[in-house]
Amino acid sequence: MEKLFQEFNAVDFEQWVEKIYQDLKGLPEDLLAYSPESDLEVRSFYHRSNTPKGSFPNGKVSNQWKNRRKYPQTSNKEVLEDLNEGIDCLGLHFTTQQGFDDLTKGVQFEHIESDIYFTSPLEAAAFIGHSSCRLNMDIFERGITSGKWLYETDDFVTFFNAHPENQTIWVSGAMYGDAGATNSQELAFAANHLNEYIQLLINNGISLEQISDKIVVELSVTDDYFANIAKFKVFRKMVGMIYSAYDDTYNANAITIYARTTPRYLARNDRNNNLLRQTTQAMSAVIGGCDVITVQPLLTGKVEEDQLYKRMAKNIPLILKEESYLDKVTDPAEGAYYVENLCEQMLNQAWDYFKKVEEHGGLCKAIEKGVIQELITENRNYILEHIHEGDKTFLGVNKFPSTLEDWQEVEKEPSVEKVTFEPLQTFKVEEYFKKEAYEQS
Repeated sequence: MEKLFQEFNAVDFEQWVEKIYQDLKGLPEDLLAYSPESDLEVRSFYHRSNTPKGSFPNGKVSNQWKNRRKYPQTSNKEVLEDLNEGIDCLGLHFTTQQGFDDLTKGVQFEHIESDIYFTSPLEAAAFIGHSSCRLNMDIFERGITSGKWLYETDDFVTFFNAHPENQTIWVSGAMYGDAGATNSQELAFAANHLNEYIQLLINNGISLEQISDKIVVELSVTDDYFANIAKFKVFRKMVGMIYSAYDDTYNANAITIYARTTPRYLARNDRNNNLLRQTTQAMSAVIGGCDVITVQPLLTGKVEEDQLYKRMAKNIPLILKEESYLDKVTDPAEGAYYVENLCEQMLNQAWDYFKKVEEHGGLCKAIEKGVIQELITENRNYILEHIHEGDKTFLGVNKFPSTLEDWQEVEKEPSVEKVTFEPLQTFKVEEYFKKEAYEQS
């Protein structure tokens, strides 16, 4: 069989760019470039001659993922119903051992995945459960969102040693994205977060090999489709770079990466747009190679609406798998010049942020000094500025608001008071938007 298109001569990059300039007909080249985020600059054209080739595999044998639902409060009946309707990963909140046993009665943990959130290391250390459960006792997240360190690092070491069969190193990287970080910043701070645990455990005589199999990292899924794809690929690369700093001969298995859609761009106004946002976010996360996806609905307090949004949150990943077949190709984005270049740029940016935090003494010291909070605040201001000026579209809010429903003013949630340092809180763009300001302008 003859090679397809072999009769055509290859076009080098210079010839290609020359043709692009001709087609622009004097218009500025800037029309073909844009900034998806404050620290990224991308073009609308790339060429194989200046593209890193295969540098960012998603690290998976297949592109299978789990469909997770998170349960702050629920009943055993609801859990079992969800398992029968396509949920195959449970995110449970632990209260007491008896409460957990009652909640999960009839759940066959050996056949599904699950993770359990604990509020204190003592209850986490005493927990009795299936060895397949992932245990979330992220002491750094508990402190960073509270504005003070609630637990000692020795508490975490005790918890880690109490559960040798479980994955117990949970890195809540999504909280940085939820707070308003760029994707590059979130990658960096999640890597600093992970490195803090690695240093802690190695200092307590635990080997890198013992550590690597215990890691679960949760990352947020924000609004930029291609940046999200790149994000999950880049983080796997960054983990390998961290490992090599401890042992440059160590080759670890791929870590477990959770993806969770962020509430940053969920809106109460024209809220059916949320379903579109969640679909593209989930799609980008699974193409990027996440292992578990959580689609978070925005609940309104109206029973019928909330039932719809919960059902759609459950069904979106199922549609991507059962109807779009996104699980059938191991690495759908591999070889895409745009994505590969975006990965390269994001990696460089994230590694610079990572080194900056380490120069301040690591995650905890940088939080205490306000370094991370300041960087995130700068990006929040950038986002709000571009939305208020109309450069960035928040559909149904700053552009094309619905005329079929009454406008809802959304008040900002009260800030958590500073205790020892400024806590990280969820950033919801709609809370900073006032319709009257736009009507008068």
